[in-house]
Amino acid sequence: QPADSEPCSADCDTGDGREAASLELYSDTLPVVILDYHDLSARRDLRGAIETAFGPSGLGILFVKNVPDFAAKRSALLQNARKFAHLDEAVKQSLVDEASLYSIGYSHGKEMLAKNKPDIRKISYYGNPLTNDATHGDTSLLTGEHRSSYGHNIWPQQHLPGLESTFMELGTTIFSVAQLIAHQLDAYVATKRTGYKRGAFFDILGTTSEIPKGRMLYYLNDAELTQLYGINVADSDGGGDDDGESRFD
Repeated sequence: QPADSEPCSADCDTGDGREAASLELYSDTLPVVILDYHDLSARRDLRGAIETAFGPSGLGILFVKNVPDFAAKRSALLQNARKFAHLDEAVKQSLVDEASLYSIGYSHGKEMLAKNKPDIRKISYYGNPLTNDATHGDTSLLTGEHRSSYGHNIWPQQHLPGLESTFMELGTTIFSVAQLIAHQLDAYVATKRTGYKRGAFFDILGTTSEIPKGRMLYYLNDAELTQLYGINVADSDGGGDDDGESRFD
């Protein structure tokens, strides 16, 4: 369609054989747009859904359903999150990369909730989900300000050998879905901005980058704070879940 045309409404024809998908919302009370992975991968015209999600009246968020093997990959990694949290502290400390400002490997208590109040509730593990080495042989990228982005991944191969594969598999899947969404955003913006250079959104979102950052999180419950770090809840931030929780960003 012409660059100055309006986004296709639900079920309209894009003119290239790829009909626009019907708009699906999570619920009437929570009108979050849901995209189907199969529509994304088929490059169907989803500009109407993109405008609903990210346009002037949008919530700025969307869901993607039916991502192949996503649930299994997520479960596999998050099980390893708990196993990692319960490794001996000496092992975890061997996986700290202070030179990267704690943005590679293990991190705990480095983020601040407020002045002089570290976030002791969560354990983080950072890595590049696409490759263990993004330097292409340029070792200068391993020092100084570049290290946080280009530093090599580190893994507890001896103590938790499954962490690397599950981290990389889930992270790569999420990144590939982000690339498909970026394609839709790019198509949408092209209809709204005169002179917009197609493809710019891929750079804006970092979906052409070789240095994305994945983060595995494990939230410690009260008992784990005491067991793993000797921290009494009464001396920390109080409250807490009965069970530890895991997440991947």
